[in-house]
Amino acid sequence: MIHDRKRVCLYVLALVMYLIQLTRPRLANYFQRRLFASIVAVGCIWYMTKQTIIASMLKENTGTHFLDSGGSANRNWQRNKRANFAKSPAATVDFKYGIEVTLDLYHWLEDRLTLSKSMDRRFRRFCAKQEDRHTATVEAWLDQLTDSYGDSPTGIYGDGKPVSVNTYNGECLLSQVIQYTFFTLDHQCYIALSIHGGADVRGGYTGYRIFETGETCMFDNAHATIYCTGDDCNKSWHTDDANHWYDDGACGVGAGTQLEKFDCTSESDGEVWEQGKLHVLADRSGLCPCCGNPLKVAASPGGS
Repeated sequence: MIHDRKRVCLYVLALVMYLIQLTRPRLANYFQRRLFASIVAVGCIWYMTKQTIIASMLKENTGTHFLDSGGSANRNWQRNKRANFAKSPAATVDFKYGIEVTLDLYHWLEDRLTLSKSMDRRFRRFCAKQEDRHTATVEAWLDQLTDSYGDSPTGIYGDGKPVSVNTYNGECLLSQVIQYTFFTLDHQCYIALSIHGGADVRGGYTGYRIFETGETCMFDNAHATIYCTGDDCNKSWHTDDANHWYDDGACGVGAGTQLEKFDCTSESDGEVWEQGKLHVLADRSGLCPCCGNPLKVAASPGGS
């Protein structure tokens, strides 16, 4: 019955447009343009996903300045214009000058965020009345949420106040700097996220967008695991500070050797893999010091 009503409404709308076209062609063209624009707008809203939003933030033009270090086209947002984020590796490791792990920001965020369309819409409406989108605006919006919900936004586990973070201020493995405000409201965790798209970290940040997230997963930007791909080895080393790689995540008395403590051999120097040594190949990848199979890296799971 509902589908029949919709079909009748479409028929009536088509008939009205036909009659207007016959009697008032200019007016019909106006309505057709408005209808097309409305369909495009609705389609864009419907298609808006966390993937498209994250990608658009990574490519957002955050400006240039002749005194920054970005040159003509070396700022993050400029380099990202040419990137295919979905096909880029989620994590990479370079053993040439130590252990240098990079977690791709697109994949890292995709694994941790869900677009909150209702909250994001409320925030953008609020921002439309403000002069800019700096951190104070986020704080002012959170104050407004207090008035709307009756309860104040809180911090981690629903305790304390919302937490503001800039990953540049601590150890971090992400490919780009992010800053965000984490808050909990009505038993749901959110972040107001901004991505650094410029050259110098003091400026060049995107506008904020609002996402749902887990309770702690946004705070593990210095966590990763390097693991052996050998079927019979099962060795792995974990870091929670981007520097120390603990055997099976353990440290202290009785723990195995940390990955950075192994002596190294290098293919570029004509050396070959030796038992008990981390072997660095010409492409800067590494072989397991325990079995000689390739080493891979992965970010910590982002579900919680």
